[in-house]
Amino acid sequence: MKIAIPVTEKNGLESRVSSHFGHVSFFFVYDTNDKSSAFFECEEHEHERCTPVDVLVREGVAAVFVHGIGSRAIEALSELGLKALTGPYSTVREVISNLPSLKSLEEGCGH
Repeated sequence: MKIAIPVTEKNGLESRVSSHFGHVSFFFVYDTNDKSSAFFECEEHEHERCTPVDVLVREGVAAVFVHGIGSRAIEALSELGLKALTGPYSTVREVISNLPSLKSLEEGCGH
C-alpha cells in the first residue's frame, strides 16, 4: 500500500508533516510493500499551490495521512477509494513507525 504524507519540506524522514492537506508544496509517498519512498512536488493551480488529489491518484496512493483536511477533500478522496488517516505524529519517521496505530478520519476540519 502507498501512503502519502503532506510535508512542509524535503528533509527525508525528518520532514515535518503539514498541518493542512490542501496547502502543501510536497508529498512524501511511502510504499509499505517494498519500503520505497519518494517526494512529489505539487504543481501550481489557480486556487492553491497544489491539486493534491490529482497527485495522489497519479502516484497510485491508497491512503493519506493528515492532521487537517476539509470535508470536500475527504469526499474527493473517498470517491476515489482513498482513505484519510490521522494520528498525533509530526514527522514522516513518526508516521511510518506508527502505521498500525493510525486512525481513520471520516470528518473534515470545518473547511
